[in-house]
Amino acid sequence: MNNQEFFDKTLAHLKQQGVPSARGASCLYRGPEGTRCAIGFHIPDDMYNLRMEGAGVSNLLQNYPELRHLFKGVSDELMIELQGLHDNYLGTSYFEERVEKIAARYHLAYKETV
Repeated sequence: MNNQEFFDKTLAHLKQQGVPSARGASCLYRGPEGTRCAIGFHIPDDMYNLRMEGAGVSNLLQNYPELRHLFKGVSDELMIELQGLHDNYLGTSYFEERVEKIAARYHLAYKETV
């Protein structure tokens, strides 16, 4: 997967879900009612572990190196930014603006219909 594919798939997921994967103020890789964050969406159920919760993207990939192949070809920085998009902007009026900024920063095509 490359940055563009990851960006497109992640945005499609976040837009379809429409709400953060969270319990209270804590964002979760796996949340209530089947919600998933920007990174959690890409982790297959058989690779998910409850102990992953609370770990940022960098720590997640360091502590669970078996996940690295899922994100081969994807910039760590882009993953961190899309996780931040989920954590801080999903469901807000600033979401689209942030998506456009991320797309521009990483030279990605953004199709609002994704």
